[in-house]
Amino acid sequence: CDIDGEGVTSWQYSWYKYGSSNAFSDQQEHTFRSVTESDTDKYSCYGTEKQGSRYSHRSDEITLTVS
Repeated sequence: CDIDGEGVTSWQYSWYKYGSSNAFSDQQEHTFRSVTESDTDKYSCYGTEKQGSRYSHRSDEITLTVS
């Protein structure tokens, strides 16, 4: 999740599975350690400024396909 924050250097990241309002990861880069077919879906991320009030737009969705 790369964010061009116009001078912001400290972001809190949030990753979401399509249709869920609960973040499943707060890392800039998320690695799935083990996947099943139920993980097939669309995913997106966004950032909020640590110690600040700015936030990014949610990213375009990426699709993970597990077969």
